[in-house]
Amino acid sequence: LASLAWHVCIGFALMAVFYALTEPAQRKFVSQLAPPGFGGAAFGRFHFVIGITALPTSVIFGKLYDVAGALTAFTYGGVLSFVAIAVLWSVPVRATED
Repeated sequence: LASLAWHVCIGFALMAVFYALTEPAQRKFVSQLAPPGFGGAAFGRFHFVIGITALPTSVIFGKLYDVAGALTAFTYGGVLSFVAIAVLWSVPVRATED
């Protein structure tokens, strides 16, 4: 939808704000799930899972966008977001002292 260069700049700025708000929360959650002394391994596994799932998900989204349109592709993304929320709610988190 961006028709001018400044539209793209605003989009990148908004994406940067999104990552600035979510990355620390993700890291805190991973550190809470990791057993004491295994923080490095937990972060490695976390980023491994993100890496191996990002490509197939992006390919599926792109195919859906090409074949069925934007509404279907973004609905797919929204449904996966709600599935992720449901999975995260089922994960027990241990309390940490900061």
